[in-house]
Amino acid sequence: MERKDRLQELERLRAARDVANAIYEKACKEEIARIRRYHLECLARAFADGRWDVLPHAIRYCYENRVETPAWAVDAVERLLAKLLSSPREGRGARSQDALHYKRWSDLKELIEAEGLSVDDAAARLEEEPGEVGEKALKRSYYKVERAFREGKGGRFYIFANDLKRIL
Repeated sequence: MERKDRLQELERLRAARDVANAIYEKACKEEIARIRRYHLECLARAFADGRWDVLPHAIRYCYENRVETPAWAVDAVERLLAKLLSSPREGRGARSQDALHYKRWSDLKELIEAEGLSVDDAAARLEEEPGEVGEKALKRSYYKVERAFREGKGGRFYIFANDLKRIL
């Protein structure tokens, strides 16, 4: 009988422990979520104050913590990419010209690798798409970027974090 009482007491203690653990786990999850929200709110305020350097941190934070990226960060990335890839005629200078060459090169490279086309055939196909420039401009951009990479100067086609504030 004594053994049976001890087993019942042990089961009662285990059940109480499981309930306590569930309550503790829920409280911890809620506190972690509160801390994450607060952290993202701080980043949002800094960004609203003109601190573009917090944008990459916010994206990385959301990715690493598996939380939804806030709308302000998504909108900022979208605006940034739109400006980087915009036409140089809109006053963006050499950086956007390089971004334009890189975009054309990337589009052509994707077609060439995916479908096994030559540069001429890929340029001719892209030229047919709405909003694309002529075949000659596409090929000129493609060969310009190819030559830069071959000569070890491909880094000029990448935008660095310090340039974000100036570009935007």
